[in-house]
Amino acid sequence: MKDRSCQNAASVSTPKNVFFNLSLFQFLTFLRRGIFYTFMINYLYMLMQTVTSTAALGTLNMLASALGQNLIWGRICDRCKLRTKLIIVGETIASFAYITVFLAHKSLIDMGNPFAAGLTIIFGLSTLEFFWSMSDVG
Repeated sequence: MKDRSCQNAASVSTPKNVFFNLSLFQFLTFLRRGIFYTFMINYLYMLMQTVTSTAALGTLNMLASALGQNLIWGRICDRCKLRTKLIIVGETIASFAYITVFLAHKSLIDMGNPFAAGLTIIFGLSTLEFFWSMSDVG
């Protein structure tokens, strides 16, 4: 028999711990979205001067995330049991995508094309959200 008294308390998963950790993750995820997108929408409106174009940011981000999770990453995770690798790859791609979106946006702003700079943010962050959704499977 194994002696459970030697186990690290942090390694023991109770339903209460699992629920708390999942709740905290969801809270922080929606806090990030709530704070970030509130200011991003105002910034995009300043650049693009159309409400329709700025609304595309939230719409395309959520579509990319939902489609990525349900159609691709969830199936790969279920069939190949690659959850940890998907999370690492997704976060790595997302970090490079953030840098790429920033550099492309900055160069378009410097060239004096604010509408294209806004489109870069919309499509760039939607692509980022597609790959970032790898970490939401499980």
